[in-house]
Amino acid sequence: MLAGVVESSRRIEFAERLRANAKPALLIDEALIAFTATKRVTRARTVFECGLPYGRVEPYTKGYSI
Repeated sequence: MLAGVVESSRRIEFAERLRANAKPALLIDEALIAFTATKRVTRARTVFECGLPYGRVEPYTKGYSI
């Protein structure tokens, strides 16, 4: 989780670094938390739908090694 509201250019930079280094992550900042709080249902879905475009995920792997 990142403190504050992350600007668009920083979001893109964050996503590029994650993808270049093959690190699975989800970008969550205060703006996403506030937006999610306005939803009555499917809050987890909202977090993933809004955070994953600026993160990195490999949904078709058997497991992750850290």
